[in-house]
Amino acid sequence: MDNLATSPPDSGQTVPILLSAYEPLLGKSFTVIAAESRSMHRSQGFGSARNREKRQDFLLHLAGEPTQTDLFEGIDLTWGRIQNSEKIAQLLQEAQQLFRSENPTAILPLLLQARALMQQYPPGESESHWWLGQKKQDLEEFIRHCAGLWFEAHATEYASTPGDSLNIRLEILPQLSLPVPFEVQKAVLKAQDSFIAQWDSLPPTFSAGQLQRLSLSVKIPENTPLTHPYWLLEAPSLGMFRVSERIRIGQAQNPAALQVQLAIKLGTERIDYQLPVVYKWTEPEEGELYRGLELGPALMVKPVSEVLMFPQQSPQELKVILKAGRANAQGTLIPTLPDGWYAKPAQVDFHLKSKGQEETLVFQITPPATPGEAQLQFRVLYAQRTQSEPARSFLTIRYPHIPIQTLYPESVLRLVRFELAQGGKNIGYIAGAGDDLPQCLRQVGYQVSLLQDQDLQGNLGEYDAIVVGVRAFNTQDWLRYRHKNLLEYVYNGGRLVVQYHTPWELVVPELGPYPFSISRDRVTVETAPISFLKPLHPLLTFPNRLQMTDFENWVQERGLYFVGKRDERYETIVSTHDPEEEPFEGALIYAQYGQGQFIYTGFSFFRELPAGVPGAYRFFANLLACPPAKENGRRLKK
Repeated sequence: MDNLATSPPDSGQTVPILLSAYEPLLGKSFTVIAAESRSMHRSQGFGSARNREKRQDFLLHLAGEPTQTDLFEGIDLTWGRIQNSEKIAQLLQEAQQLFRSENPTAILPLLLQARALMQQYPPGESESHWWLGQKKQDLEEFIRHCAGLWFEAHATEYASTPGDSLNIRLEILPQLSLPVPFEVQKAVLKAQDSFIAQWDSLPPTFSAGQLQRLSLSVKIPENTPLTHPYWLLEAPSLGMFRVSERIRIGQAQNPAALQVQLAIKLGTERIDYQLPVVYKWTEPEEGELYRGLELGPALMVKPVSEVLMFPQQSPQELKVILKAGRANAQGTLIPTLPDGWYAKPAQVDFHLKSKGQEETLVFQITPPATPGEAQLQFRVLYAQRTQSEPARSFLTIRYPHIPIQTLYPESVLRLVRFELAQGGKNIGYIAGAGDDLPQCLRQVGYQVSLLQDQDLQGNLGEYDAIVVGVRAFNTQDWLRYRHKNLLEYVYNGGRLVVQYHTPWELVVPELGPYPFSISRDRVTVETAPISFLKPLHPLLTFPNRLQMTDFENWVQERGLYFVGKRDERYETIVSTHDPEEEPFEGALIYAQYGQGQFIYTGFSFFRELPAGVPGAYRFFANLLACPPAKENGRRLKK
């Protein structure tokens, strides 16, 4: 089927779809649900209003058996797909008819009978048995809710390490009086189906409304996996994760680090429930909160930089944060490097006495004379051990709209020795949204000053170039009043480099000295071809003569939000395009204005420089450098 416009085509069989249909069980229309879903896309700022107006669409039949009224026509979604399931269907239908929200326990006997019949089917791999397994899980969860049973397993700490001790508390609460007997038969603590321990003494009886707390102190086995996302365990290929354990593919997240298998008996039915071990705490402004239990290494080693760039042979300073995953973490940290690269000191002993304690170490990394890339990997030799092992870093992802997650990738960083010429080093920078370029520029020798509102009201002539970060004119309202100061800086001989912006919600009508529009054009293939429209232009030749090799090893994309229509006074320098598309010339525009220059670029330097792409550094250095004649003239204006 093909999705069409909101009116049906003149010919062909179509099926109308009412997108704005109201769903009584949810209390919302599907267009409202769609708007709420879109508004959860926080990283891109895609929030939208709830649309309750009538919205209809049409699907045109292209192939296969045609449908007359409904897309799911002819598909059996009932128990009729399972052989000999008539009794199950009858029991569930009867339970549905008898269900009363004020007395949910009344239908428990019917639900337990249906569950007993489901248990009689032999395990199988056919689609019908898979569907039966899903329905059985749904039914068991529904039984728990109708019975008013509340179970929870939580740890006294949110993070631990394999080999360390941990206290687990199991809480069981029957909230309603039940029409059938209830007992807890077994409670076992597991790590990915491996037995760890079990609660030996369980209460013989439970009373409605009486909370039972059962504690267990355990030592986590040394071979328990860390809670690192399974799809990040191996280095990915271009655009694709690598997962060796194919049974995991499709899982939205890792299974819980530790789980409690709780076996209960309701009536004559034994049901096993899997309870993830979580951590819970209370915040005064938010109340009770939860996060998953994390298992990390005994020592975490986090380099402050992911990439070190060496435009000369002089050494670079590397700061490393050590963090203890357990008390009394001690041993030796060893940076390992290929031939020609050197680290000073060659190794460092550590002893972190308390869990969570941090310490910062400083290494001097010296590159070889010739360009090339290398990888620095930290290894750790723990006390009382004879073999070192790869050290792991840590990264905590914490936003209010998603669960807290901590990653433990291997502690490695790229080292890049490359040649970089600079024409002017004193850079003013107006930070944009999520902008890491100032740190990148400082690392290769630029002096970078972050500019605020008051700075743009002063003398800007001291700066060799001023850079506007991505989407700054979309997000910084004060720039509407200082745009004229920036253009005055250009007119008097400065160079202004504006990185990509979106065309909506700009705080000024024009970004440059002459009109141009920002389109939605982009090039998403990072290996897309580049053509030099003006090979001798200073932006391509000074102070670095760019080659096609400078556009190799880019990451994620070439660029986005290229220039569309533009005043004829703007020059286009390069073109690029995705496969099977027409070339775009709006990735970079350049204009002389007064004695200075204005540049707008959609190239994704905000991705390439933090990723350590040498050619992107050389290209960006050219954007910052006034040609010698222009530079001399501008210095006279100062």
